[in-house]
Amino acid sequence: MFGKAVRDVKRITENCEPREILVCCAEPISEHLTIQLEAEIRAAVPSIESIRVHGRERLTQLSMRFSRAVEGLYAAELAELRGIYSQESKVPKIEELAGLRIALTTQLHEDAQARREDLVRNLMLSALVLQPSMNTTEIANRLSQSLHLPRAVNASYFQDEVGHLLKDGLVCEEDHRFALTDKGREEVKVREQVGQDRLAIGQVEIRQLIERLTGSELLASEWKMVWNILADGIASLFLAHGAVVVDTIASILQGETATRDHGDFIDHIDAIAGRVEALPGGGTHLQEVAQAVRDMFNERESAAFEWLADLCSIYVDMCGLGLESRSQEQLIAVLRTIALVLDTDIVLSVLGEGEGNHTQATEIVAGWRKIGGELGVVVPVLEEAAHHAWIADSDYEPNWRRLDKMSDEDALHVIENVFVRGFRAIGKGQYGLNRWRGYIAAFRGEFDHDYDKILGLLSDHGVRLVSAEGQDLALERRLEEQLYRQRANDSIQPKQLNAIREKCNRDARLAAFIVGYRTCVAPSGRTATIVSTSQAVRAAVELCPQKLGPPEPVMYLSAVAWLLSQVPGVHLSLGALRGVLFDANIRKRFRPLERHLVRIVQASEEYSLHWSRRNTLQRAVLQQLGKLAADRGESREALKRKALSGTDEGNELLVSAVSEALDQMSRSRSEKETSRLRSRVRELEQMLAAERRKTK
Repeated sequence: MFGKAVRDVKRITENCEPREILVCCAEPISEHLTIQLEAEIRAAVPSIESIRVHGRERLTQLSMRFSRAVEGLYAAELAELRGIYSQESKVPKIEELAGLRIALTTQLHEDAQARREDLVRNLMLSALVLQPSMNTTEIANRLSQSLHLPRAVNASYFQDEVGHLLKDGLVCEEDHRFALTDKGREEVKVREQVGQDRLAIGQVEIRQLIERLTGSELLASEWKMVWNILADGIASLFLAHGAVVVDTIASILQGETATRDHGDFIDHIDAIAGRVEALPGGGTHLQEVAQAVRDMFNERESAAFEWLADLCSIYVDMCGLGLESRSQEQLIAVLRTIALVLDTDIVLSVLGEGEGNHTQATEIVAGWRKIGGELGVVVPVLEEAAHHAWIADSDYEPNWRRLDKMSDEDALHVIENVFVRGFRAIGKGQYGLNRWRGYIAAFRGEFDHDYDKILGLLSDHGVRLVSAEGQDLALERRLEEQLYRQRANDSIQPKQLNAIREKCNRDARLAAFIVGYRTCVAPSGRTATIVSTSQAVRAAVELCPQKLGPPEPVMYLSAVAWLLSQVPGVHLSLGALRGVLFDANIRKRFRPLERHLVRIVQASEEYSLHWSRRNTLQRAVLQQLGKLAADRGESREALKRKALSGTDEGNELLVSAVSEALDQMSRSRSEKETSRLRSRVRELEQMLAAERRKTK
């Protein structure tokens, strides 16, 4: 929450100089948090004179006091809420959600060209339903406006497709204007039925996933509210994400100098989850449902994830219709001028066979090689990857006895090190020390940052070491200091500060590299871009005084995948695009306490924990440690550090707190589940009574 608030304030102050700032939060906010937020904003923007913070309680009071203003400003939102609470079912219809309707009624093809052709056909038919007679330019303009696309649709795509529609008898033509035939109207009806069916399937899959992640069923009334928020939220999320991907692609194909700010992917998801958490009733249950909404974008093996990724891929294709059409030869010629420099997260995805996007990352890297594109890696990335191999024992030793009992999902939650996850994925039940030593020896060098073996493995994928002669070391040092000042503060422990310093050094070296490398290769007509999911790398590049021109200096793997999917000879699968669409800095990252708690529960024979309840467990454990600290006369932070120290005393302390917290959560849930079951019985009784009245 704080990070987004500070970023929003910074963005506002880029265009004006406000003296007063009012921050509104949809969550309860304590006086302590208010003071902390004010301090962070003042540190980021010292020129602000007055900062006020309103939390949920204050906003509620203001809404009640100024109800007429609320009615006027939030008429649509209030109408939606009233609809939810009316007796008549108000599940959103796909006709009311234009972008979502198009995504649901477009056929999915492995071949990107066939997928785009069906999208264009679907768009033309849908436009002609809205207005019976239009030419292709009018169709393009109408769709750009009605779908709120960030780029006007290029009419040439419709000019190419209209001949097929005429040949198939779906449209008729008069004076270069087109209208639907009876056959065309019939196809629209068929597509709408398909869309309704796909929407129903998606609702079921998402509801089941949320219930699996939280371990509790949603009441029908709860699900109506949650689904209304999700249907609206994912449509906006996918449109914004599609725009980000396509803006990056436009920087390559059309030489545009900057990606517009469409909002961070994580912030969009947090906003959806925040609306769920703020629903009437609130409490722990809705907090867990909101966490499940965040988590579902990481559940790669679930049918819900596949459904979401399929829809998102259509949104990217829709946004891509604002680009100029290019032949295969033209596209390949442009791509061959760009060296893709892989960041650490992409390198580890290629090397780590236990990563959720391993198959997709290797397929995309192979596709880039196939078109003759250059792949590179730099020393700081290799050193970081080598460090992961060097420290892998610390994650292997406490987990190896349980590797055969873990599912892929458990491994992502419990195992921190990428190489331990990879070992588990290929081990086939044999996870002993000798086998582990043989496995890790293929990656680990003779010392911490020895990357020779890592580089050798990457060379098998066509990735070579690149460097920029004359890289600006002074720029590198300045960037490191700026990044460190932004990320470090007095409350962070010395050990963590060392890790932050090392990360700042690595990000600064990577940013300075891309500046230097582009300068070196520019005379030859070539350029380079970093492929990364890291927002930190983007922030480091943005600090460079030299404003880099196109293409975007840092891009997501999803942009590379979409570009390759447009090259027929590469045969990049829809699965490869689907597997990296949500890699925009959403891959799992865990706090130390969170991982400790999950490991304890995993090792327990007595307890189990549904994944989206981890924050509930963490709060309960901290509460238990707080009580124990008060009894002992110690500070809560000191006791927490002791619990996480890894010593026998610390482990015993943490296990005891987890045990008591889980027992308390179980008792609390039993009482709430009883209440929820009673509500469900009442719902069923009302439904039965309604059916009896209909029968009479």
